[in-house]
Amino acid sequence: MATTKTTESVNFYLKHCAGYVNHTIYLQFKFDGRRFRYYLKQSIEKSKWNNKKQRAKDGNLKTADGKHGLNDLLNNLASL
Repeated sequence: MATTKTTESVNFYLKHCAGYVNHTIYLQFKFDGRRFRYYLKQSIEKSKWNNKKQRAKDGNLKTADGKHGLNDLLNNLASL
């Protein structure tokens, strides 16, 4: 009996919006070659985003409502 290996990944990217200072953060979930994108209600300046780590450079940045750390939110979403 052959077993198939499933692949999944969670990544965060910025939606590039020409003419805007802040860019919307979106979550991209891939599962067995299928892709799902979910646009968060969070935005950040491109200069404050670390593309390699897929997180905010400043660990003290807050979410749009000011109640939580932005990187904490992203870490929680990635672990679900």
